[in-house]
Amino acid sequence: MKRFSEIEIFDSVYSKLEEMEEQQKVDLSITNDFDVLMHRFQELESFWIGSRKVKIDDAFLLYHCARNCSSILSKMKNRFCQAHESHLNPQVVRDASPVISSMQALYDLVGTPIEEPLSSEKISLVLKRLKEMRDRASNVSMLPSYQEETKGLNVLQLRKQFASIAEGLQAEFFEK
Repeated sequence: MKRFSEIEIFDSVYSKLEEMEEQQKVDLSITNDFDVLMHRFQELESFWIGSRKVKIDDAFLLYHCARNCSSILSKMKNRFCQAHESHLNPQVVRDASPVISSMQALYDLVGTPIEEPLSSEKISLVLKRLKEMRDRASNVSMLPSYQEETKGLNVLQLRKQFASIAEGLQAEFFEK
């Protein structure tokens, strides 16, 4: 079950975007909402990295979704701050709305722990929603560059985790 605070935060973001569109002025208090959402997605990243209760490939997909959301939110936050400084107010609001909508749709799928392996239909839906969010973010310059996306990643730790994932997949393959 989703925590009530995430529903409230997404609602707050939508309300602030609507208000900013009407006033044609950026309200930087929205960045606090972005921070709360980024923190939640970072919690999910950590959860899926450490999860031993789900299949490794499911955990990796869900980690990847959470990581994308937090990276896009970071870029979005920067865009709002820059728009406020350079008075590009209405455009950044219009740019953010469809990205937030896609992000919430993705969060609805991946924001809660799972008990069973993901079905192929759910995997397809998650990948579709992830691609949609990334495409929308890319179209409005809210998709982080490769350097921004990999910032803060420990490459050695990441390689170890990928090796662990590969070993787990190999073990699953040979068990079947």
